[in-house]
Amino acid sequence: MLSFKEHAKKFNLDEEEQEILADFEANHAGKPQITEERRKELASLANASSMEGIMLNTMQRLSADAARAGASEMSLDEINAEIDAARNGR
Repeated sequence: MLSFKEHAKKFNLDEEEQEILADFEANHAGKPQITEERRKELASLANASSMEGIMLNTMQRLSADAARAGASEMSLDEINAEIDAARNGR
Protein backbone atom coordinates (compact mmCIF):
# COMPACT_ATOMS: atom_id res chain seq x y z
CA MET A 1 0.00 0.00 0.00
CA LEU A 2 1.40 3.41 -0.95
CA SER A 3 1.87 6.13 1.63
CA PHE A 4 0.08 9.44 1.22
CA LYS A 5 3.30 11.04 -0.01
CA GLU A 6 3.83 8.25 -2.56
CA HIS A 7 0.25 8.73 -3.77
CA ALA A 8 0.82 12.48 -4.03
CA LYS A 9 3.88 11.95 -6.22
CA LYS A 10 2.16 9.30 -8.31
CA PHE A 11 -0.69 11.69 -9.10
CA ASN A 12 1.58 14.70 -9.73
CA LEU A 13 0.49 16.84 -6.79
CA ASP A 14 2.58 19.92 -6.15
CA GLU A 15 5.01 20.09 -3.21
CA GLU A 16 2.57 21.92 -0.93
CA GLU A 17 -0.12 19.29 -1.47
CA GLN A 18 2.46 16.55 -0.90
CA GLU A 19 3.51 18.16 2.39
CA ILE A 20 -0.10 18.40 3.53
CA LEU A 21 -0.64 14.72 2.86
CA ALA A 22 2.67 13.78 4.52
CA ASP A 23 1.75 15.84 7.61
CA PHE A 24 -1.65 14.18 7.71
CA GLU A 25 -0.03 10.77 7.52
CA ALA A 26 2.47 11.63 10.29
CA ASN A 27 -0.27 12.95 12.58
CA HIS A 28 -2.37 9.84 12.09
CA ALA A 29 0.35 7.20 12.48
CA GLY A 30 -0.93 4.20 14.40
CA LYS A 31 -4.54 5.20 13.89
CA PRO A 32 -6.82 3.21 11.60
CA GLN A 33 -5.86 3.86 7.99
CA ILE A 34 -8.34 5.21 5.51
CA THR A 35 -9.97 2.69 3.25
CA GLU A 36 -8.61 2.00 -0.21
CA GLU A 37 -11.86 3.44 -1.61
CA ARG A 38 -11.27 6.75 0.18
CA ARG A 39 -7.63 6.75 -0.94
CA LYS A 40 -8.78 6.38 -4.56
CA GLU A 41 -11.31 9.16 -4.04
CA LEU A 42 -8.56 11.48 -2.77
CA ALA A 43 -6.39 10.61 -5.76
CA SER A 44 -9.32 11.30 -8.08
CA LEU A 45 -9.80 14.73 -6.49
CA ALA A 46 -6.11 15.45 -6.98
CA ASN A 47 -6.35 14.48 -10.65
CA ALA A 48 -9.40 16.70 -11.11
CA SER A 49 -7.48 19.63 -9.65
CA SER A 50 -4.61 18.97 -12.04
CA MET A 51 -6.97 18.72 -15.03
CA GLU A 52 -8.62 21.98 -13.97
CA GLY A 53 -5.26 23.74 -14.24
CA ILE A 54 -4.60 22.25 -17.66
CA MET A 55 -8.03 23.35 -18.89
CA LEU A 56 -7.52 26.86 -17.53
CA ASN A 57 -4.16 27.17 -19.31
CA THR A 58 -5.74 25.94 -22.54
CA MET A 59 -8.57 28.48 -22.28
CA GLN A 60 -6.06 31.27 -21.60
CA ARG A 61 -4.04 30.32 -24.70
CA LEU A 62 -7.19 30.15 -26.83
CA SER A 63 -8.31 33.53 -25.51
CA ALA A 64 -4.93 35.06 -26.38
CA ASP A 65 -5.11 33.51 -29.87
CA ALA A 66 -8.61 34.92 -30.34
CA ALA A 67 -7.45 38.39 -29.27
CA ARG A 68 -4.58 38.28 -31.77
CA ALA A 69 -7.01 37.20 -34.50
CA GLY A 70 -9.35 40.09 -33.74
CA ALA A 71 -12.09 37.94 -32.23
CA SER A 72 -11.97 39.89 -28.97
CA GLU A 73 -14.00 42.63 -30.63
CA MET A 74 -16.67 40.22 -31.89
CA SER A 75 -19.97 39.68 -30.11
CA LEU A 76 -20.86 36.25 -28.78
CA ASP A 77 -23.42 35.87 -31.59
CA GLU A 78 -20.76 36.64 -34.19
CA ILE A 79 -18.38 34.13 -32.64
CA ASN A 80 -21.10 31.46 -32.56
CA ALA A 81 -21.93 32.20 -36.21
CA GLU A 82 -18.25 31.72 -37.11
CA ILE A 83 -18.20 28.41 -35.23
CA ASP A 84 -21.37 27.24 -36.99
CA ALA A 85 -19.94 28.24 -40.36
CA ALA A 86 -16.73 26.32 -39.67
CA ARG A 87 -18.68 23.25 -38.60
CA ASN A 88 -20.87 23.38 -41.69
CA GLY A 89 -17.95 24.01 -44.06
CA ARG A 90 -19.12 27.44 -45.15
